[in-house]
Amino acid sequence: IATYLSYGREPQTADLNQALLAQGKRLFLPRMLKDRDLEWVEWDGSSASLKRAKRSELQEPIGAATQDKSAIKVVFVPSLHITHEGFRLGQGGGSYDRTKSMNVKFRLAAINERELLEKIPSESHDLPVDAVITPSGLINLS
Repeated sequence: IATYLSYGREPQTADLNQALLAQGKRLFLPRMLKDRDLEWVEWDGSSASLKRAKRSELQEPIGAATQDKSAIKVVFVPSLHITHEGFRLGQGGGSYDRTKSMNVKFRLAAINERELLEKIPSESHDLPVDAVITPSGLINLS
């Protein structure tokens, strides 16, 4: 499962990450490359295996990136807003839209209810999510 470390006003992922690890799931965190693509590093939950990203508030994992992206079947996608069709507004870099090339079975986002919108601009390269998790529960969009 690929997830991320939330920051700012994003819904917190710390408890989710720890619960997944407690269930024995392999957890991968993203590390951004210079071209804004993502590489994925398996994470053990330790804060000692994190460092502050360059010019960012984000924490990134330390260690070798996985070469076997086929191991990642589920991706949690950070989102500012999501439509009922699953299109999302992210930070504008297209980093998570590039997961289209991975053999991911399910994409989901953690958002607050007020961040689920009727319409936002989308383009042909935008990759929709299959479901959202809100404080009220799971909403299947696919």
